Amino acid sequence: MANTDVDVSSLDGFLANLANRRIQLETVIAKMNEQLKDKPPALGTFQHANTSKAVYAKHYGEFADRINRLMDAVVAAELATKRIAENYRTAEQLNSLSATSIGSRLDDVDTALEKK
Repeated sequence: MANTDVDVSSLDGFLANLANRRIQLETVIAKMNEQLKDKPPALGTFQHANTSKAVYAKHYGEFADRINRLMDAVVAAELATKRIAENYRTAEQLNSLSATSIGSRLDDVDTALEKK
């Protein structure tokens, strides 16, 4: 099994990028809902205009679905990356505590040996 080294600061950078992408997607979704949803182009009432409006509505729905799926993926990646970063920080803290604990115990052994 291969060992993998992880630089927690790189995870923090990735989290920052994901947060920026989430904010951008929130902006796109808000603009779509405010400016485009249920607002087909004003083309009149002749048959081709009505067909174009239906095509517009279909394309809007497909695009909205894609944007929402992308948002779900970014949020999931953000949550997973946060969890991974927290786990690595916890592991690093435990490793650090273990090294400190071992060092203090060895100091106790040195002290006991010096007394003899």
